Amino acid sequence: MSSWSSRFRAVHFSLLAGFLLTAHQAAGAGQMKWTHFTIADPLPGSSWGTGGLPLLDLDGDGDLDVVISRRETQTAYWFERKTDDAWVRHTMGQAEGLANTLGAAALDLNQDGRPDIVLNRVWFENPGGLAENPDKPWPSHPFEGGGHDIVAADLNADGRLDIVTYHGKEVAWFDPAAGMKRTEIGRGGDNHGGIAPRGVGDLDRDGDLDIVIPEYWFENPGKAEGAWPRHEWPYLGVENASYGPSIRSWIVDLDGDGRNDIVYSDCDTGLSHVYWVRNQGKDSWDRRRLPDPPTAPGDVPGTGSFHSLGVADLDGDGNLDILAGEQEDPDTYMESGGKIAMKPRGLKERGVIWLGSGGDRPQFRPVVIHTDNPGWHDAELGDVDGDGDLDIVTKIWNKDGVAYHADYWRNDTPRQRAEAASFRFDFGPGPAAEGATRVLPDMVYDDTRGFGFEPGATVEGVDRGGDPLAGDFCTAKEPFCFSVAVPQEGNYRVTVTLGDRQGQSVSTIRAELRRLMVEEIRTTPGQVKTVQFVVNTRTPAIASVEGIGAGQVRLKAPRETVQEARAWDNRLTLEFGNTRPAVCAVEIARVDVPTIFLLGDSTVCDQPAEPYTSWGQMLTRFFKPVVAVANHGESGESYTASLGRRRIDKIASLLKPGDVVILQFGHNDQKERGEGVGPFLSYKENICRHVAMIAARGGVPVLVSPMERRAFGPDGKIKPSLSEFAEASRQAAQELAVAFIDLNAMSVRFYEAMGPEKSALAFAAPEGRQDNTHHNNYGAYELAKCIVQGIRENRLEVATAIVDDFAGFDPSRPDPLDEFKMAAGPTRSSERPLGN
Repeated sequence: MSSWSSRFRAVHFSLLAGFLLTAHQAAGAGQMKWTHFTIADPLPGSSWGTGGLPLLDLDGDGDLDVVISRRETQTAYWFERKTDDAWVRHTMGQAEGLANTLGAAALDLNQDGRPDIVLNRVWFENPGGLAENPDKPWPSHPFEGGGHDIVAADLNADGRLDIVTYHGKEVAWFDPAAGMKRTEIGRGGDNHGGIAPRGVGDLDRDGDLDIVIPEYWFENPGKAEGAWPRHEWPYLGVENASYGPSIRSWIVDLDGDGRNDIVYSDCDTGLSHVYWVRNQGKDSWDRRRLPDPPTAPGDVPGTGSFHSLGVADLDGDGNLDILAGEQEDPDTYMESGGKIAMKPRGLKERGVIWLGSGGDRPQFRPVVIHTDNPGWHDAELGDVDGDGDLDIVTKIWNKDGVAYHADYWRNDTPRQRAEAASFRFDFGPGPAAEGATRVLPDMVYDDTRGFGFEPGATVEGVDRGGDPLAGDFCTAKEPFCFSVAVPQEGNYRVTVTLGDRQGQSVSTIRAELRRLMVEEIRTTPGQVKTVQFVVNTRTPAIASVEGIGAGQVRLKAPRETVQEARAWDNRLTLEFGNTRPAVCAVEIARVDVPTIFLLGDSTVCDQPAEPYTSWGQMLTRFFKPVVAVANHGESGESYTASLGRRRIDKIASLLKPGDVVILQFGHNDQKERGEGVGPFLSYKENICRHVAMIAARGGVPVLVSPMERRAFGPDGKIKPSLSEFAEASRQAAQELAVAFIDLNAMSVRFYEAMGPEKSALAFAAPEGRQDNTHHNNYGAYELAKCIVQGIRENRLEVATAIVDDFAGFDPSRPDPLDEFKMAAGPTRSSERPLGN
């Protein structure tokens, strides 16, 4: 079945950064609610030791399954979720390499599009067809490795996930593209773990993935080639006499400053604490210990071994929280009366969430969510039940030699869930329609209300009587914006009702940062029309998925944090303009539809103000409301910057199989200098890196050559300035066997068809200063048509979603300029895009 018609949730969780309407505010700490279910009790075997905990959809049914292995039986199992309290165990296979199984990871090792499972020093090959036959055996493949900790991450930036292991003193990585070639990265002290569950991430802001272990972090030399410099960081922990220093680690930007920090917990010791080590740059760190959680009733004061760790928004307030769970090992040490003593058997292990306050100096308050269950040797986060929040799956290690089991903790904290993320607004001073929220013209947006008009325009309300929904409306003599706080980023279908019972209305609708949704819609007196479109919203937060560490897109300040803040906030913003918009009603509902992601420079991105406009802002107008367009381009960007600022990471973290990613860079890549830099060197290499990352997540990459600048020669022909970059794009597309749209050639035909003088009218000219790179509404509209034509000619599946009134486009025969009319937006600026 086509991925465009059958969509399923992403395997791994996303950091939810939504804000809710007043009636649906996230619950406070005391209101957190978790419901416990057992996945397997007991697990097969009778001796101590369980391994693995990948949480992913193995059978394609849209919910999450879990993989667990047993040391005694040397067998791997996957548990199929039927319902919350019904999980079916299936045997994957046996292997000698599972005798000491601990670390685990999920990744597509053989590039067949199915996730395989790595357990210790064996990888199990996904046989496919598990929906039809869940008991299919998984072929096992030993490799020269193994480790207490295993993480999947793309260390060498080839677009494929690699295997990173840590065991004893050695950190090593294995390259699946080179037959699982093993390379030692470095050594630390004699310890018992450190890189799991997410101890791989970019710590020095150079775009490469680094690795953290107790006491040290290893700096990726670039594509994992050469020696990895070892740096110290202010680790503070307690050595277990048997294992040495041991931690669980998570690399994440916890304070939103653009630098990844280290969150870690002590483990395999009863003197365990949880720490946040703030990255201040240039190997400067600030270590902060989180408050210890309350002691369980009847328990001995002190802390156990926090052997599981996670970082995510668990209470739905948009802020990152920290999860840690004590394991159940009876031989851990604990602090009792100021002394170190053996931990008595039968004490109550706790699962703890430190609720984060957000902001640039977040505070964390511990809340114990359970004390009555054997501990959490490992915990994994994911939306198991598909309700839009994050649940927890855990497994124990040992409990007095009995009761080995795995557990599922359903997040029932009151919140506005994804499937309930719908809003219905009735505009105007008349009575509100049943089930709708009344919107009066003086309702300026505020966070408490969660909706309202943005400041700037004088909105008027008109009531004609009659039908509560269509009898009244809001209007203004200038463009006005209405915003709604949405619970999480993603795609929303918007339905707008327009019209006036006694007058005409003419409306143009844009969304977010000037994305054209409805070009023009007219109603006659008494006529009411309804239009529908899909709007994509996003936040800077990057979810932790396989190969991509959690963190944030490194926004450019102040451009993206001020002028373009609307593109990154928690609101869905609609702009209504033209000669007389009459807005009767707006409905907004979260929807799961395929997404077309755009990534490029200032000629692609959502420009914040007139007269500058990009083709990416116009592309939305040409697709039916069965697909979303998500524009992640930005002024001044190049392929190199996309990697460094984690824009491609953000897209990859959101990709679902079948989603399209259109890539167009070149204007700023052309300005880069240095050894190995050029169209057929760094530019082409970076194209390959982007394509590989997209393909690894099941996306469909489309390469677009950069459009030309407007520079005519005496012969009336365009003087090429980007031809080498266009050719490099073409070559890369051919070599990688991906779709290619030659916008460079199409733009030349467009400009030359208009001629040296008239073509200037397709470009921005603020205050009479002619820009020959960036376009106005007309030029962007015509280039968007070029892209749509390219999508059709490449026979991409998304072409079926092109609007019916697009009859094709020949850039040598552009739309007559004197017939083109586009209502201007409310903002205007003479500031040129970055990189101009």
